Amino acid sequence: MAYMNLSLEKERDLILKKIKIKKIRNNLGFSRAKLAQIIGISDKSIYRWEHEVDIKPHYDSALRISKLKELEEKLLDTFTRENAKKWLNTPNRALGSRTPVKTIFAAETPEQGVQMIIDLLANMESGVFT
Repeated sequence: MAYMNLSLEKERDLILKKIKIKKIRNNLGFSRAKLAQIIGISDKSIYRWEHEVDIKPHYDSALRISKLKELEEKLLDTFTRENAKKWLNTPNRALGSRTPVKTIFAAETPEQGVQMIIDLLANMESGVFT
């Protein structure tokens, strides 16, 4: 079994102390399966993370969760919770008429897709529309 070095483990723990997986999932309107697919884990792991206080996902998963937290924050800065969920599932011309959720999965990696949506939200906030 491979072990993370201590600094990566500390960084992972710091990331996760501020993040509540279930809250992110609910705010984004994602099922456990959809969230698991983006993070690259099983939906059973999501269930365990939501119900256990001391979660220890792999460092790469923690980074993906952190990126989803960034998306959640950007969405909730831009929309109400319900409108954010609707927006994620509404075709958008800036995304080639795809929904933001489909864009996440159509990207080369889910992380790249999430970043594309974060960038789009930042552009919208700045008044720039592509």
